[in-house]
Amino acid sequence: MTRIETIASGRIDEQRVGFADDLSGSEIARYRLQPGDILFSHINSEPQVGRTAVYEGVPSLLLHGMNLLLLRTAPGVDSLFLHFLLSHLRDNGTMRALAGRAVGQSSINQGRLRSLQISVPELQEQRQIAAVLSAVQRAIERQERLIFLTIELKKALMHELFTDAGEPSRQTEIGQVPQAWTESDLGTIARLSSGGTPSREVSAYWTAGTIPWVKTTEIDYCTITETEEQITEAGLSNSSAKVFPVGTLLIAMYGQGLTRGRVAVLGIPAATNQACAAVMPLSEEEVSTGFLYYFLEFHYENLRQRGHGANQKNLSLALLKQFPVYYPKCSRQQVIVAALRAVDLKQTIHERERASLTALFRTLLGQLMTAQTSINDLDLSALEVTQ
Repeated sequence: MTRIETIASGRIDEQRVGFADDLSGSEIARYRLQPGDILFSHINSEPQVGRTAVYEGVPSLLLHGMNLLLLRTAPGVDSLFLHFLLSHLRDNGTMRALAGRAVGQSSINQGRLRSLQISVPELQEQRQIAAVLSAVQRAIERQERLIFLTIELKKALMHELFTDAGEPSRQTEIGQVPQAWTESDLGTIARLSSGGTPSREVSAYWTAGTIPWVKTTEIDYCTITETEEQITEAGLSNSSAKVFPVGTLLIAMYGQGLTRGRVAVLGIPAATNQACAAVMPLSEEEVSTGFLYYFLEFHYENLRQRGHGANQKNLSLALLKQFPVYYPKCSRQQVIVAALRAVDLKQTIHERERASLTALFRTLLGQLMTAQTSINDLDLSALEVTQ
């Protein structure tokens, strides 16, 4: 027998189940789920409390854990509709208000949940609403699947392009590279610089700032077109910060988690803090910024391993200048960049579609559950709605 203790995102996640072989027959009967049962997360961290999922029979013979309450609907109530209604009440703060708080956790006990007042439409309308919301969810999941496949495609393509490219290869300190590619280091083919941070104690350096100022957390395999913070001309003049032009390649030299070693490209003129390395190729005809971007993305782990430090392994300009770079002729670089940009564009399209569908789902969830919109007023011909 398997047991589920937590809910991931509104669905039963088969990777979140554990074994439950030490239970008695009465315990198994008590905790065993039936298709259509709703699982309600009633004890967990605040963002998790109030999550629900409908058990559809997979995996079979599933038990629920102590952190989850089992809700079994009465006649006249559709379980999928109730799941969506409870999701709406979680989104609008009702569940948060219902929860009690202990050290590090929130909880909603059975008594409080039973006291929750809800109203539901006729069963047929419940099923229609659930069918519409489910259709939007399926469309979101399709986009998530396409994003995953695109990411995997890019990984495979990068491995092929940067290790052998269909030609003889050789082993180097950073792995296999095509035999014919030129060997150099980053400091030889590019100029490297870093930025600075104006004093936070001087408001004149920050208040009403108009100069975009990049932090390492914003360097995440993207083109940066806006920044969270801006500095003033006075802040720029009274610090080591400097404005870099559009097209500058940025490398995060340090930062928490996975930040160190990530790259991005400036889509606007911007200053950076001292933890960002600005990389500007000396000759685009020899090594292009686009090629360097993808080359360093592929060698992310190799970059990270160059970091030094006792508590936090940071990169530095000196270390980055010594990083080995292998590159083909300009024409071949252009082919590589074009192929990888096409894959990136495909991923961006799917991410935008997912974001649009997610916004649609949240709007429909709120309006349908509060009767602001009637199910009969909707035109969802573009979605696959099955009842």
